[in-house]
Amino acid sequence: MKRVLMITYFWPPDNAAGTHRPLRFARHLRQFDWEPVILTAQPIWYTRYDSGLESRVPENIQTLRSSHRDPWLEFQVWRSRQMKAQPSPTIPLEKSDGIKYFRKLGFRALARNIVKWIESYVYHPDYYMAWISSAIRKAERTFPNGNGIHAIWATGNPWSDFEVGYQLSCRWGMPLILDFRDGWTITYNEFESRRPAWARKWDRRRLNRYLMAAQSVVFLSKKYAQVYQDSYPNLHQEKIHIIPNGFEPEPVESLPIKGKQLCVLYAGLLALRKYDTLFLAFSNLLRRGDVSEIEIVFVGTDEPHAEQLAMQLGLRDHVHFLPHQPFATVQQMMKNAHALLILGEQPMPGMEFFVASKVFHYLALARPILGILPNNETKNILHILGSQLLADVDSVRQVEHVLLKLYNAWQSDQLGDLVLSQDGLSQYSEPYLSEMLSQILDGKTSV
Repeated sequence: MKRVLMITYFWPPDNAAGTHRPLRFARHLRQFDWEPVILTAQPIWYTRYDSGLESRVPENIQTLRSSHRDPWLEFQVWRSRQMKAQPSPTIPLEKSDGIKYFRKLGFRALARNIVKWIESYVYHPDYYMAWISSAIRKAERTFPNGNGIHAIWATGNPWSDFEVGYQLSCRWGMPLILDFRDGWTITYNEFESRRPAWARKWDRRRLNRYLMAAQSVVFLSKKYAQVYQDSYPNLHQEKIHIIPNGFEPEPVESLPIKGKQLCVLYAGLLALRKYDTLFLAFSNLLRRGDVSEIEIVFVGTDEPHAEQLAMQLGLRDHVHFLPHQPFATVQQMMKNAHALLILGEQPMPGMEFFVASKVFHYLALARPILGILPNNETKNILHILGSQLLADVDSVRQVEHVLLKLYNAWQSDQLGDLVLSQDGLSQYSEPYLSEMLSQILDGKTSV
C-alpha cells in the first residue's frame, strides 16, 4: 500500500471547518490502496476544541504533530482570553464618563487596526507562517529524503500548508497535489484586504510557483477552477480536477414526529452570513398571523448582532442561539430538526464560486433544506437536486413564501414531499470522492 503525506493544519480535536475535508478523505483512502500519514500542527489555539471528534480518526493512522510557536500570536490569544474573562459593565456610565469611554474605545479600535495593518506586512503567506519550518523539520526527521512516502497532498487554507507541501516536494522530488478548500488571491478576506500591493503581488508569484510545481490541482467546482485558469495561465487543464465537499453515508432516519413546533436548525458560524432578510420575513409572517408554532435554532454562532436584531424584531420567543456544541451533538440536533437552514454570504468578490460545506452534511440527513442564498454554487446544487425551498437572499417576499410553504407542509404532515431526492447524492458520497482522490494520487490526468 502506497503512502500519502496529507498536510493539514486543522485536525481533530480541532473542530474547525477545515478539519472535516481531510478527515473524510483519511477515513476512506485505505479502501483504495493509499495509506494516509497526517502532518498537522500542535496549534497555538483550537478554533473549537472537540475531543469527541478524535473518535472519527481512523485507527493506527500515523499522525505527525509539529509545534506552532509564535510569541506575538501567543500573546494575542492570551490577551483575548483575558478580555473575555473580564465581566461586562452592568452600571450605566455617566455622561462625562461615557465620553471618556468612547474616546478610549475609539483609540483602541485605531490601535487594533494599526496592529492588523502591520501584521499584514509581516505575515507571509498568512498567520500560520511560523508553522512552516517546524512542519518541514518534522517531516524530514520522520521520513529522511521522503523514504516511505509516495505523494504529498496539501489543503488550504491556511496557505502555509501549500508552502510546506511545495518545499517537501522540491526536496524529495515527489508528486504534489494541491487542494483548494478556499480561495487565495482571487477572493476577499480581511487579512488580504489590508496587504500592500507588493505583498499581494508576492502572493500571486508564490501561488504561481506552487501551481507550476504541482502534479495536480483540486478545486471544489468547475466555475472555481475556471477563475483560477483565467488568473493563472500556467495552470494547464490537464492538472485540474474537481472534487466537491461531501458527506459520510449514514442510514437515513425518518423525519421526527410533528410535535408542537416546527423546528428549523442552522449549524455553524454566522459571521459574514446574511440573516437580516430571514428575520424580517419571519417577523412579518408572525405579525400577520400567517405562522405561529415555529422555532429557528442557531447552534455554534459567533455573531452577537444577529441576536440583537432578532430581539428588536420581536423574535425572542421564536429564535434561539446556542453556543458551540461537539460535532456528535450537532449531528444529533440536525437529525432531530424538521428542516435545516442554509444562509448566503455577505456580498464579497469571489464568494459566488464557493459551496458551503454544511450543505453536504445536510444532504445526508434527508431533511427539507431551506436555502436563503445568492446566485452561487450552493444554490445551483440545491436547484439541480430539486429543492422547493430556495429564496433569494435579498428578497423578503421570497423568504416569506418559502417559510410559509415549509410551515404549511409541517402542519399537514407533508414535510416528506420537500425532502430532496436521494438519487443524485451518490456523487457527493465521501467514499466516491475519496476514490477520485486516489486516482489523482495515482497520477490520473484530468480529461
